[in-house]
This record gives sequence, C-alpha cells and structure tokens, in this order.
Amino acid sequence: MSKSSKLLSGRELGFPYSFSRWTDVPIDKWAWFEELLKTREMVAYHPEQWVPYRWSLRPDDTLGLVFWTKDPTNVMWAKLQERGYKIKVHVTVTGWKEEEGKAPDHWQGGMNLAMAADLLGPQNVIWRFSPVPILPHQVIVERFEYIMVQAAERGIDHVYLSFLQENDRMPETRDVQDRLNILVELAQVAQSRNFKIYLCNEDRLLA
Repeated sequence: MSKSSKLLSGRELGFPYSFSRWTDVPIDKWAWFEELLKTREMVAYHPEQWVPYRWSLRPDDTLGLVFWTKDPTNVMWAKLQERGYKIKVHVTVTGWKEEEGKAPDHWQGGMNLAMAADLLGPQNVIWRFSPVPILPHQVIVERFEYIMVQAAERGIDHVYLSFLQENDRMPETRDVQDRLNILVELAQVAQSRNFKIYLCNEDRLLA
C-alpha cells in the first residue's frame, strides 16, 4: 500500500482518523498504540480522498483521542492527558450482568464512572447506557438511577442511550410502545437531577 510522504495534521484539516480499521484499540494492542505515540505519527486513510497518508500524532497536531470502554479505571487515560493530549472517554455502563458476564454490575459500574470523572474531569467522560438491558422495567429504572446518581455527583450531566440494534448479537424483543414507556420512566428519573438523555441511534420512532 502506498502512502504519501507528507505528514498531515488533524488539527489543521479538522478531520478525525482511526487507529484501526474498526476504530478500536483493544487493551492487548496498547503496546502498539504507545509505539505510535512515541513515533508521533501513524498511517490512516484520508476521509475525503480514501488514500493512505501519514498523520502527525504530536499533541499540538491532534484534536483529541477518543476511547470507548467498559472499564475506565485504567490510569493510562490520565497519563495521556499529562502528555498534552485531549482525551474523551465514552464509558458504557448498564449493569446488565445477566447478559454481559465480564462487564461490571451497576454498583461497580457506577463507581467506575465516578472514578473516571474524578481522574479525567467530568467534561471528558461520556456515559453510555447502551444497550438498554432486556429486564423488567423497574429493574432497568433502579439500575439506571443508581448509575445516574454516581455520575451526577461527579459533574456528569447527560447520558447517551440506545436499544438493541439489528446488527447486535441478540434481537430487540420489545415493541415500540414498550421502548417508549421505558424512555418515559427513565426521563422522569433523570428530570429529578436535571440530567439529560440523548438517543445515540437513528431510531426515528423513538425520537
């Protein structure tokens, strides 16, 4: 694969670019990711030309680094901040332990979210309640409220929410009315803390 010899700047061009084809850097690739940061450059496709270019990874050329995780407690995020990078960490916390055995329950997940906000600043932590667990309404609301309280007490004021999508490994079994009812119940809980709920998918029926 050919690549341009010119080193491009994401900040100058205003483009996002991905560290991997599927936009993820799993923990077992962290050494590879650190090596990229040491060399201060990477190869990625230009989002308009679809041609590989060399992109600068210097902090002053980088708009920011965005991560998505279920475990935000690793101090590696803070170390990147100390090196001058702007960090945004999307944290998925639903407490759906019944289905996602390795994910934290709502108690631990709420504490993890609070710890991340303390470590990185609440403006740099985005909570995702996604997907909404397939559980009785009251259980969903109770778990959501516990996590929300932990987040709100640390300065986080919104959450991105989605139900199961067609490409998920299990189907969404709730009809539109049932999902709307859940949204209303969660919105009533959120209102008590001036907490905002945003849909993070293209489900126009729910919007």
